[in-house]
Amino acid sequence: MRTLHAERSRRPLVAGSLGWLVAGLASLGACGSSATSPMDPLPPDNAMPTGGFFLAFAADFVSGGTCGDEPTSALGGAGCDIYRARLDSAFQPITVGRLTNDPLPEVFPSIQANGASVAFHTLASTTARSLVLVDAATSARIVLSDSAQYPEILPDGSRLLFTDLAAGSALVSAPLSAGGTMLGSRTPLGSATPAQDVNVAADGIHAVFHVPGTAANHGVYWVNLSASPAAPQPVTQQSGIGHCTISPSGSRVVCDDASGRGLSAWAITPGSGNSISVSSQGTIVSDPSNLAASDADYAGCGTTSIDFPSFCDDTHLAVSVSCVSLGSGIRFSKVFLADLTPSPATLQPLGATLASRVAGAGKTSWTPSCRAAR
Repeated sequence: MRTLHAERSRRPLVAGSLGWLVAGLASLGACGSSATSPMDPLPPDNAMPTGGFFLAFAADFVSGGTCGDEPTSALGGAGCDIYRARLDSAFQPITVGRLTNDPLPEVFPSIQANGASVAFHTLASTTARSLVLVDAATSARIVLSDSAQYPEILPDGSRLLFTDLAAGSALVSAPLSAGGTMLGSRTPLGSATPAQDVNVAADGIHAVFHVPGTAANHGVYWVNLSASPAAPQPVTQQSGIGHCTISPSGSRVVCDDASGRGLSAWAITPGSGNSISVSSQGTIVSDPSNLAASDADYAGCGTTSIDFPSFCDDTHLAVSVSCVSLGSGIRFSKVFLADLTPSPATLQPLGATLASRVAGAGKTSWTPSCRAAR
């Protein structure tokens, strides 16, 4: 993996119901150990207005450094913590809170639709990754696997999808126990490996993931989780496409394009079982020419790249926009909101606002996970 962006060819149980806050966790061993990390205060979700969105993301709002996805990276991989924000219906932050505080990078969060839990993976080394679930109300967390990455929690919190490093980097599905303390039996979802960055639609049935371009079966895959057995179907096998998201309605897939500077889309029409029809919609978001007008931090960027999209609703995406200085690589990345309603799509900065809500000095926020609150 490369810093900030994984190699290109490269979400909660109801608050108060998480039994993993009680005694007995010690008997679970390494996969089942818990820890409590400091968290910025968050008001109870039942005090929030109805509607809006939950947003989870990795960020360094503390040191002012640039966190990444490698603990030994030149940009100082350590520093990424997991944050959760509650957004109103206009995508403005109501609350922002830090859920973790760890010297190791914590990245690729996935938030449940009621905002109560966030799954993510943490990196102990360039090869060791652990799958973690954190309670947004208390910051109590539990390690569910010490050999997994790219988790995706279903909107209802009933199960997790993730890349199982112990099974040849296959995409697997596993139910969560009622208390959220353990994973049940793992079911492989096809043989396309190494699977990365799985994302599930709001219906909890349809999902997409990608296989890096270095693999023989590279490409973007759609999978029907209700089919038995599930057999992933290719959306595109164009090299360099990755980091995909599927719309809440399940009718559209959006991914990083091959250039690394825009987003491409495909219309999806599910058939029966494992069948789909696909049509390309081309590039829907292009690299903006002047982000400095909306965020002065981008004034010194040689270029920018847009990736890690996550659908909030059918017309809005949370994305990462990275600042790249010519000759020195990526300097920082911030979360933006992409509005697909106009053509061309527009980008609205969120990262600076999110950081200011926690009085953060750092710039970097990335790998967002967005869900309509319910």
